[in-house]
Order: sequence, then C-alpha cells, then structure tokens
Amino acid sequence: MKKLSTYKIHLLIPGIFLIYLCSCSSTKFVGKDQYLLNKVKINIDGTNISKEDILDNIRQTPNVKILGLFKFQLGLYNLSGRDEKKWYNRWFRTIGEEPVVYEDFLTKRSVEQIRLYMKNNGFYNAWVTLIPFIIIRVGRLKSCIR
Repeated sequence: MKKLSTYKIHLLIPGIFLIYLCSCSSTKFVGKDQYLLNKVKINIDGTNISKEDILDNIRQTPNVKILGLFKFQLGLYNLSGRDEKKWYNRWFRTIGEEPVVYEDFLTKRSVEQIRLYMKNNGFYNAWVTLIPFIIIRVGRLKSCIR
C-alpha cells in the first residue's frame, strides 16, 4: 500500500507541473495591437515543387511545438515575470523561446522571396498570394501562402 501511494505522488507532481505550464497564456508577452504567429500553411497547385523548398524562403516561422501539440519553450518563456532583475526570470527567458509576433513587412518579404524562387526555377507564370487569418479573441494569427 505504501509503495502505491508514493507511486501516485510521483505521477501527481509532473502532472501538476504540466497543467501549470499549459495554463499559462501564450500571448502574455504579445502587445495589445500585435498577434502571435500561430501557423504558416502553404498550398501548392501542382506537384513539381516541394513544400520544403518553399519553407526555406519564409522569414517568420511559428514557435516550435513538441510532439506537434505543445509549445513547451514558449511556455517556459511565459513563466518568467516582467521583472528582469530576478535571476529566475532571466533563466526562464534564456531557456525559453520568445513569442513570434506577426510582422507584415516580413510576410510581404517572404511572398516576394517565394515569387523569385519560383521564377528562378522555371515557373514564370507562378503567382503567390497571402491570406492572413486573424483570430481576434485570443490574439493569434494563422497565415496561408498560396
């Protein structure tokens, strides 16, 4: 019986820690008129070119997800407080990843780079469009490049 209860405690502590990390707001350090870049989606009409080649030309990439589900490094960054004088706030910011804020200039630059890449690879009539999807309620942005 005693071993079973310590086993439950060892499972309970990491579980509470994960719930604590997931409960942090991912837009904590994003400004009022800014948007967190959540996802970049690429649609290609045709099979002659791969998405990986186009992804190399994108200037802004969203924060890294672990197992495709959790933005763990962004969560660590958000655990830090606003006071940079405390050592643990600096430590969380060093090991964490700063939130990627959507910038219109970098997105337009990416569209131009993709257009030039397509033209250099023989696709002279290719066109590239940008469709930003803004979810205003939580301040996140998804962009789609076609």
